[in-house]
Amino acid sequence: MIPFNFSIRLLKTAAEFAACAALQREIWGLSEADSMSTVTLHALAMDHPQPGLLLGAFADDEMVGLAVAFAAFEPQTAYGHMLGVKPAYRDSGLGHQLMQDLHNRLKMMGIKFFYYTFDPLESRNSHLYLNRHGAVGVTFKPDAYAVSGLMHGGLPMDRFLAVEDLASPPPPPPLALEAVLAQCPIATPDDMPEVEAVLIEIPADIARLREQAPAAALAASQTARILFSEYMNRRGLVSHALVRGQVQGQPRSFHLLGRRTGTTP
Repeated sequence: MIPFNFSIRLLKTAAEFAACAALQREIWGLSEADSMSTVTLHALAMDHPQPGLLLGAFADDEMVGLAVAFAAFEPQTAYGHMLGVKPAYRDSGLGHQLMQDLHNRLKMMGIKFFYYTFDPLESRNSHLYLNRHGAVGVTFKPDAYAVSGLMHGGLPMDRFLAVEDLASPPPPPPLALEAVLAQCPIATPDDMPEVEAVLIEIPADIARLREQAPAAALAASQTARILFSEYMNRRGLVSHALVRGQVQGQPRSFHLLGRRTGTTP
């Protein structure tokens, strides 16, 4: 639950565009060259023609979160470029509220399919997008971005391309880890079974692992790259959910991959 008063609104002023650019650098450790320019942000905020949506989340007068979405050439389709909140406001529900607000605005504009990328090793974001918003990770993109700032602490910037069908009902509750482990094998680089559903493990907390054991974080990233490339890009499976829980007292997190269903393009 959000423990503070906040508001979400469209950004319109030069001061808000400058605050949005600065917030990108704070949230993701981007350099000034890699963050969006205020000129680009101003263009995205135009009323007509409308090239995108630019939202800010405010606690009192301070911008603490942002969401940026672009129009797409494909019919009824939009692309989410950025969604983030300040570190102090994470796990408060604000990211979920930003996404909900963005969804509502897109649906009012006739958008049905909403694409975006996210880091599959980040269990927090994987849970938000896959479990809470019903996205499907459809493609694995190694080295999706090249930036010069501190983002990712030196790890490759691999991403899932995910899509939501905004007309679909809310997703069901997350699956219990114990039940999924009883039904689906865990893939490793040395054992990649030919199955219709498989589990790929990710670190329970990649940010902490990057800080405390960077070599282990890099090894986890390299292992995940092998497995996601094989199962998603070669065998055609997609990530339907993040399954989390305790195994022998230790937190474990897995992407659940299976065959694609539905009508998303």
